[in-house]
Amino acid sequence: MENQKKLLLQEIDGLLNYFKEMLIEVGEPALASLLPWKLDKTPDSHISPFLLAQFYSTTFQLLSIAEENFYAQQRRLSENKSTAVPGLWVDVFSRLKKRGISFEKIAELWGEIHIEPVFTAHPTEAKRITILEFHRDLFRTLKEIKNDQLSLAEKRELRLRIHSILERIWRTGELHPLKPTLEKELKNILFYFTRIFPNVLEKLDQRLVWAWTEAGGSEEWIDDLVSYPRLSFGNWVGGDRDGHPLVTAEFTKSTLFKMRHLALISIWKELRQLAGKLGISQGLQQATGPLLERIREMVDSLGVLAEKPMNKNSGEPWRQFINLMQAKLPIEKKEGALSLHNREGVYGSSVELLKDMRLLYQSLLMIGAKVIARTELRHPYHLIKSYGFHLAALDIRQNSAYHDKALSQILVKAGIKDGDSFAQWSVNKRLKFMNQELKSMRPFLLPGESAGPEADQLRATFQVLSDHADCYGINAFGAFIVSMTRNLSDLLCVYLFARESGLLQQTEQGLACPLTVVPLLETIKDLQVGGQILSDFLEHPLTQASLSLIKKLKHRPHRIQQVMVGYSDSNKDGGILASQWILYKAQREMAKIGEEKGVMIRFFHGRGGSIGRGAGPTKSFLEALPPSSLKGSFRMTEQGESINQKYGYQTTALYNLELLMAGVSFQGISNANANANAESEPDFLDEVMEKMTDYSTHAYEKLVQDQNFFTFFRSATPIDLLEHSRIGSRPARRTGKASIEDLRAIPWVFSWNQSRFLLPSWYGVGSAFEKLKEQHPQDWKQFKAIINQRGLDYLMQNIRRALILADPEVMQLYTSLVQDRQIAEKQMGLILKEYHRTLKGLDELYQGKKSTSLTRFGWSMDLRSLGLKKLHVQQVQLLKAWRKDPDNQERLEELLITVNAIASGLKNTG
Repeated sequence: MENQKKLLLQEIDGLLNYFKEMLIEVGEPALASLLPWKLDKTPDSHISPFLLAQFYSTTFQLLSIAEENFYAQQRRLSENKSTAVPGLWVDVFSRLKKRGISFEKIAELWGEIHIEPVFTAHPTEAKRITILEFHRDLFRTLKEIKNDQLSLAEKRELRLRIHSILERIWRTGELHPLKPTLEKELKNILFYFTRIFPNVLEKLDQRLVWAWTEAGGSEEWIDDLVSYPRLSFGNWVGGDRDGHPLVTAEFTKSTLFKMRHLALISIWKELRQLAGKLGISQGLQQATGPLLERIREMVDSLGVLAEKPMNKNSGEPWRQFINLMQAKLPIEKKEGALSLHNREGVYGSSVELLKDMRLLYQSLLMIGAKVIARTELRHPYHLIKSYGFHLAALDIRQNSAYHDKALSQILVKAGIKDGDSFAQWSVNKRLKFMNQELKSMRPFLLPGESAGPEADQLRATFQVLSDHADCYGINAFGAFIVSMTRNLSDLLCVYLFARESGLLQQTEQGLACPLTVVPLLETIKDLQVGGQILSDFLEHPLTQASLSLIKKLKHRPHRIQQVMVGYSDSNKDGGILASQWILYKAQREMAKIGEEKGVMIRFFHGRGGSIGRGAGPTKSFLEALPPSSLKGSFRMTEQGESINQKYGYQTTALYNLELLMAGVSFQGISNANANANAESEPDFLDEVMEKMTDYSTHAYEKLVQDQNFFTFFRSATPIDLLEHSRIGSRPARRTGKASIEDLRAIPWVFSWNQSRFLLPSWYGVGSAFEKLKEQHPQDWKQFKAIINQRGLDYLMQNIRRALILADPEVMQLYTSLVQDRQIAEKQMGLILKEYHRTLKGLDELYQGKKSTSLTRFGWSMDLRSLGLKKLHVQQVQLLKAWRKDPDNQERLEELLITVNAIASGLKNTG
């Protein structure tokens, strides 16, 4: 490990020396003198707070780039030495073989695997899109300059390019000049689909085939394109309107069309490139009957549109077949631009195109061109399978309270008695009313009628979905998510809104909705009743008919019900230990309910970028899930700064997607192959976790429910500053009320991170340790013995990671901002006692041992610690001044760049 640390420091020194040279050239020698490795040096007092923060922020970002570059090199070296990288395909195949699972069984179960990372624009990405682009360019150039075959002249040019990139980063600055618009957030998300993932998907498939072959898998399976694990993507930008008034029906409509346009452009380009590679002559080999027959069918369906593709490449039927596939895409080239169209004879969906791609693949196998088929067709096939004609499935999310307002307005307009008090109706009254209404397809209102602001926006959104479904089908839709789902009526509301736009359909099973309606269970209370909500929902006749309809329309082998579980609000409710355990129990219970009712439950994990919001190493996270909850189908949010950290560079994106696909495949195949009774009756861990959850929740609630805690929080953290930030387009509060309950989980966690308390990531755990040890010493002893169990170890290692970031000295610094010293001392006293309790308990549990990942994490934070301390001192000084004069714009700008710098140093916001 020490040798690895030495090599890492050399990598970092090299990059920081480039930065130092650039700073000298642009006239910043005082800043340059702090590099490299002089972050402990006291900065020149003449350096402005703004420039100092920008310097530290840029330095921290360069450290992260150097670290990522270094660990990518280490993974390549490991593979070259035939050492399996933990969590990747080679390692997964090895572990499955050790479990006695044959390759035949793997191939059989693999078709059940479906992984879907879902990209959100939650406001936790502090860096500008322009700066992120420069970082990607720098990462690529650093990789290029490592090539030993370069001439001296080539190396000189690359060094100049590095200097240019660093200078552009420095001169551009980090702060968003304005709050990002939805259009910019969408543009940022679409960058990954158009510029990063196409190349990554190709390499991902190559690595899978290579690992399969190396592990001894059969050649026949390689050509069975259908049985591969499926990777697709989801998107919230343009669909997530929970507390976001700017996400209108019009923006949702434009988002759907923009994604469809980009997906078809990507496919059109892939087919054009493929046609250029397959100029195989009919004179040298005979095309098979199925291919020629399909060509005739395509010509008939296209009519005159088939003339141009058939007149080209005479005697090359494979290329002509591709030309016809290109002509059947619902996109055409006019005046040099590709535009959408929906003419006769075009593909209705990507499913039809994939069928033709498989036919083309088989025709190449029939003439013995196996290598060509595998090398040239696999990538476009898997890209089409991942993107479809929609790029990423757009989720729609709205809050149940918003639905209450909208439905109340509709009922008043429709003349329904007591409609204005719908939000106050009892659950039974709601259900009785809804069940009666859902026997009919008759809407409440006529098209175009206005009922009120919430009702009009909601009806307009559903009309957009209905119109899009009529034209293009439902594959572009992911889930319709109901935030803060409290009971069955919150979900049935969606069916009523669907009815308003004509989305409901009459089927053999009765009325059905083609939208995937999904409960979001995010508070502790809602998670605890999640099983009952799910059971009631699955038993509803409209849900049963809808699941069957969606299965048919989406060509699925099973009926699938999605359930979204939230990590952030449950943590805000009861602290990390209670949140994690209640989430675990809820998933286990709901998975069992799904199995009893013959429905696959697809859990959608709403994880954020920090430990307090569910983050943690992917491999360990997957292993820590209840086995019954993960048997193949898996969704997970990728939020804010996590998106760029995991997918910003092709090398990193490839590693993280492989880690996710391989991890879900391993767990899904292992769990599906396991004994059905493997997850037995509650054992010791259940019993002890129940006790510890009670202890930790009591300690957590005692702190946050204190009448003076909100005052402490508002003063000792920069929450008021974050409310002025320009990081994301979404407001920090759901309704604008000044309370912890109304505050979104993101700024809640973000503010605790900035002030280095990291309270949501560990508070209450120390009390649980202490109480268990005092009141149940035998349980504590047994708990120590099982601490390395997968789920338990994952939770504890995340808490240890949070405590590495937490810093009592910095906490005290921010506590000085609290004017009432009695409140400050009382609250800080509780926090420090709990911090030391937690540290002591973890030390006893692990006896001082640290995992490799924690050791690396410790190195990383050590490099940043002194610079961070200076930034915290600066932020506190600036906060004191700004709170006295909140209209001082210059001071605000200095504070905002300091927020960015601290976030860069911690590699995390919220």
